[in-house]
Amino acid sequence: MSVDAYQVLLVEDDPGQAFVLTELLIHEPTGAFEVIHASTIEKAIRLLTDDSTDVIVLDLNLPDSTGIGTFDRVHTHRPDVPIVILSGMADELLAIDTMKRGAQDYLMKGSADVHTIVRALHYAIERKRAELEVQRLQTMMCQQRRMESLGLLASGIAHEINTPSQFVSANLEFMA
Repeated sequence: MSVDAYQVLLVEDDPGQAFVLTELLIHEPTGAFEVIHASTIEKAIRLLTDDSTDVIVLDLNLPDSTGIGTFDRVHTHRPDVPIVILSGMADELLAIDTMKRGAQDYLMKGSADVHTIVRALHYAIERKRAELEVQRLQTMMCQQRRMESLGLLASGIAHEINTPSQFVSANLEFMA
């Protein structure tokens, strides 16, 4: 296992297509991919329990799940992992729907060559990393704004407490 290799979870029920895609990816000239194969959605979800998966290549028609529900089950389980759909269904509305729901790409079996698939995987990984970084930075900015608001609130309260106490202190000095 190469340290720099991306871990690909291939979810494909056709053993022939899974074999071909696995061979293409692991023998890709950059040597950037290692492939783990799951033939059902249940097995894929079990394999996603660890954090080693960098990208998922998902067929939407599996023995235990079909259509958009297949994507939803995987995406709900691991929304932080990019998903590239590799489907035999030439359904443009389905492709658009999966992209709206969070898929990084939708490729058609038979029309996508190895170069296109490799490029889609690299882009999906980088887009998801950038998306997660933006979310992290937005969270940090929100926390910073909360701290600023808390600081303003604390200084306002301190001022409101300090003013009457100064008045009492000054009058006590005058009376003494």
